[in-house]
Amino acid sequence: MRSRRTEDLHAPVQEGHVSSAICHLGNISYRLGQPGRLRACAEALGSHPAVTEGFERVVDSLKGIDVDLDKTPFTLGPWLELDPAGGDIVKVGAGDVAQLDQARRLARGTHRAPFTMPV
Repeated sequence: MRSRRTEDLHAPVQEGHVSSAICHLGNISYRLGQPGRLRACAEALGSHPAVTEGFERVVDSLKGIDVDLDKTPFTLGPWLELDPAGGDIVKVGAGDVAQLDQARRLARGTHRAPFTMPV
């Protein structure tokens, strides 16, 4: 990015954008989430096979390093729905308006002038 030469990038710009956006959205969901036990988290993810598979790998890894999952709560965040055209968060969980406002604030971030984000 500093050289402004695309051949210096390790991945195409769009791929880097999507990869970092997924991390940011995960963090937003986490910050909006609530502590939950293993079973409640697994049940909430039950209808999403790809997510369930990833969650099972995380659980296996934690068990492998002797984390007591009965004493260590997970954080279960709400599902975030995006507008595919603009990338805006359009729905949070079951439609909680307060959480939607908070998610949008977290996505926008806080920036000092002149690095502010357009609304």
